[in-house]
Amino acid sequence: MNFEKVFLVGFMCSGKSTVGELLARALEWDFVDTDRLIEFAERMSVEEIFERKGEQYFRRREMQVLDEVLKKEKVVVSTGGGLGANPQAMERMKSAGLVVWVDIDFDTFLERCGREDRRPLLKKGPELLRELFQKRREVYSEAHLRVEGRAQPEEIARIILLTLNEERRKVMKKFLISVGMPLAVLSCSIGQTSCPTQDQVKSAVKEFIPQEFNVVWVSNLKDIPGLCEVVVKVGAQSIVFYMDSKGKYIMMGNLLSVEEKKNITGERQREFMKVEKDILAELEKRVDFTYGKGNKYIYYIADPDCPFCKRAESILKEWADKNSVQIKVILFPLPIHPSAFGKSVSLICEKRSFEDLVEGNYGNKECEEGKAKVQQNLEFLTQRVGINGTPTLIGMNGRYHLGVPTEEDLKKLVESEG
Repeated sequence: MNFEKVFLVGFMCSGKSTVGELLARALEWDFVDTDRLIEFAERMSVEEIFERKGEQYFRRREMQVLDEVLKKEKVVVSTGGGLGANPQAMERMKSAGLVVWVDIDFDTFLERCGREDRRPLLKKGPELLRELFQKRREVYSEAHLRVEGRAQPEEIARIILLTLNEERRKVMKKFLISVGMPLAVLSCSIGQTSCPTQDQVKSAVKEFIPQEFNVVWVSNLKDIPGLCEVVVKVGAQSIVFYMDSKGKYIMMGNLLSVEEKKNITGERQREFMKVEKDILAELEKRVDFTYGKGNKYIYYIADPDCPFCKRAESILKEWADKNSVQIKVILFPLPIHPSAFGKSVSLICEKRSFEDLVEGNYGNKECEEGKAKVQQNLEFLTQRVGINGTPTLIGMNGRYHLGVPTEEDLKKLVESEG
């Protein structure tokens, strides 16, 4: 089983999207909602797709989206109720990652979903819905893991995390048993050797990294003879991996120090979590509006519909007021929030402010200038900087932070690097 993908399946209103966002944030992975991706691509709601193009068309689009998602790594996927109940889709997901059934009973479904009118299948009536509910459970039950959907979303996410960690531990144990002897021989017989050059590293790994990247560090690991540490940058994102001295083999994953009880790979990634000066100059050109006054500043990359952004904004505003720091906002609507693109455009077209973003006063005006500006933000931040989630904060010193920050996190973004 591949532990770099998690698929959440279950009936409507089981809470898959809420759990998925929490889980993705905890894992620092991407989050994908298949229904939202389809809505974003079609520029209409699921209900409108059913009405205008029919259910069969929608089911075909679900499988097309699944094809794309299966190409991703480190992703949590919330599937539509029908996609998870498709036996063919279920088999493909089980082969690709951990499939989790978020299970609720029919009464809970009615309690949560009964008053909604935007879901096409709710128009079938109670008896047909109950029949559909039971039929889909037969396929859902084939998932690797079943969790109780009436539990708190945080608790469900915690259970899935524990399951992932346990399965990884089992695999690592088998791996260590199978390769333990060769590694022991290697560590005893190889002395300190030179590492591949940066050009040699780039040539060796270019097939594995589809984006433009730079090799910024290649060095021997002092405690592990024969193994070289490599750091490459994809925009602002740092990737740390390991190679042998001849550059023939690549080792991915976290290197852990048992003695010091620390994640060596993770610490190195954090050290290199910094954007270059040319990127900072480009960010300045893409600021949509600024809040606060002072000589210090941070760039705040936000999606109007991101729930984690709302939590971050209250912290940001209070901290900026107290410390005389400017918040330079760059709008970055994610595909999983189909209304966010339009809200971002309106904020720009109506020349709204940070306070309007915080309070949800987006306006409803559209203009070509606003659409072009938001599209440019998306292209630059994804392709050049490597950003794929919000909230993201980039400091005036080039350091950046992913997710809801603490005041200590924010302080690090404006500290002098001298």
